Amino acid sequence: MSNQTYLSFSIIYYKEEFLCRINECNFRKIQEKEKRLSTLRGYVSFGFVLSGRYCVMSGKRFLSKNDHQRILSTLEVSAQAAAVQPSILEIIRKTLSKAKKIDQNQVPQDLITMNSKFVLKDLGNAEAFQFTLVYPDDYSENAPANGKLSLFSAHGSAVLGARVGEVVRWEINGMDKYLRVQELLYQPAAI
Repeated sequence: MSNQTYLSFSIIYYKEEFLCRINECNFRKIQEKEKRLSTLRGYVSFGFVLSGRYCVMSGKRFLSKNDHQRILSTLEVSAQAAAVQPSILEIIRKTLSKAKKIDQNQVPQDLITMNSKFVLKDLGNAEAFQFTLVYPDDYSENAPANGKLSLFSAHGSAVLGARVGEVVRWEINGMDKYLRVQELLYQPAAI
């Protein structure tokens, strides 16, 4: 075999091997896309909604019967409720009406209820934040610095009834932020 023949054979061989590797790589990418798509379909079938690049929970939320009653009474008698944006009050009322009410002893340990302490992880920059969801009476001016979220805020109403692993959407400065409930540090109802 001459050098020229050997060289041309080598080029053809390596070119075919290279194309095989490219095709194998593309096949893996297609498989990954199909797997991701089937996973997204699974999320949607469980009540999640596709919002941008993330799946956000939109289905049934769970609330303890005690929280449900106290939130309803707070909405009716609280002077602070009058100062809250009507859209936030509507979200809270909608959450209350759609939520499945469960007994105190049935509350899952991964469910955010009132006075729960939890960690949210920003999916955009992987930053983690610790919060406690509180009633408006327990919320003060320095509460944000202490990591307290009022139920009567847009952010507080968004996490009520969420579970570990779920993604919630917050609007911050006109932009959507997606945060995953990373961990529940304290769950008063499950004690």
